[in-house]
Amino acid sequence: MTKIIDYDQLLNDLRYDLVRKSLLYIENDQLPGEHFFYINFSTSFPNVKISPRLLERHPDEMTIVVQYQFSNLLVKEDYFRITLYFDGLEETMEIPYKSLLSFADPSSKFGIRFKKTKSPITKQKSKIPSKKTKASASKSNAGNVVMLDNFRNK
Repeated sequence: MTKIIDYDQLLNDLRYDLVRKSLLYIENDQLPGEHFFYINFSTSFPNVKISPRLLERHPDEMTIVVQYQFSNLLVKEDYFRITLYFDGLEETMEIPYKSLLSFADPSSKFGIRFKKTKSPITKQKSKIPSKKTKASASKSNAGNVVMLDNFRNK
């Protein structure tokens, strides 16, 4: 059996480490200068811990903004834990690095995407949604769009 070097996985591991080290910079709950982070992750990935309320609102993926109101950041080797506020309610989340889909620091014009890691948990979706399903999905997702252009320096 021939073994190969999986360079994509090696690069992903380096990307995860970059996020971990970036979070270590702010583990005292303070971001230096104008820095802030967008962290997008799969909510259905194993060992992601978020409240049922947030999971209901974000069954597949979620983007968090780490900027002003966060606390209790704990950075571990395989995951990080953070407390954020959603609709005025405090929520503590535990996010494994392997669940990450993207990471960005718009103040530095920096961003990375991760190669999707296959999760043992898969959700079955119909391959061709009905017109009614498409229309209701468009309406329900309309309020979830965040335009990044507003945060870019031009």
